[in-house]
Amino acid sequence: MNIRQLEIFRTLCREGSVTKAAKALYMTQPAVTHVINALEEEAGCPLFDRISRRLYLNASGRRFLEKSEQILELFDELSLHFSDSEEQNPISLGANITIANYWLPQVWAEFSCLYPHTPVQVTVDSASRIEELLLGHRLDFGLLEGNIHSGLLESCEFGSYRVGVFVSPDYPLGKPGTCGPEELLGHRLLLREAGSAVRDVFDHALYGLGLTAEPACISVNSQALVRMAEKGLGAAVLPVPVAEPALQAGTLREVAVTGLSMENRMKAAWIREKSMSPQMGRLLELLKKCEG
Repeated sequence: MNIRQLEIFRTLCREGSVTKAAKALYMTQPAVTHVINALEEEAGCPLFDRISRRLYLNASGRRFLEKSEQILELFDELSLHFSDSEEQNPISLGANITIANYWLPQVWAEFSCLYPHTPVQVTVDSASRIEELLLGHRLDFGLLEGNIHSGLLESCEFGSYRVGVFVSPDYPLGKPGTCGPEELLGHRLLLREAGSAVRDVFDHALYGLGLTAEPACISVNSQALVRMAEKGLGAAVLPVPVAEPALQAGTLREVAVTGLSMENRMKAAWIREKSMSPQMGRLLELLKKCEG
């Protein structure tokens, strides 16, 4: 039993005779008769009463027609309109906190204008957690800062930002001039949590100098570190975009640390060989065009 047989059966029911059905279907009458006989054999019962060389739909035929029309309606919807409904498929994004604060809102707004019927679901978390969710096929894209560790992920870069050390102007390191990495480590360090992109780039920079950090405070919230640094509680390692408002207000000052250069590159990552819908491809284009 197949779709073509059901279409011929429906046409015969609508036209009322084999002659008219054959004409409507551009088939020969014997071909239509053959299909109906095969369909009745598969159904296990006659679908028509044959009286005086005419066909009359019987009770079994009426039930069969009702089911056939339901199937054909679904088939027509699937074959004709399914591609139109693809825009309604949600896109799941994961983003690091800094990207979520300073880059994602613009891209999301532009995407929503282009595809108002495509839901976007966003998870904001650490780089390590976003990568874990990608590998678990729970996200379509991850917007990550810093290095991508899994070889199962493909990525494209869409921007970068600098990471610096910031203190209150009244803090000992707040005076004009430079300090060495060893001197910096002698002060209270206000750091993001291990596994975050900002913490990773700081630890990596120190590792290259043969040094390690002992933080006085660890926080998942960069704004909490800004407030602590403004109160003179220590030196906060922060993305420059996060510290910029406080720099403009004069409540924080950047410390020039010799030999310590930190930059995080931002990447969109996805599972290799993942099929891309047109909406996903457009989202990638918007990310590549965003200012970073």
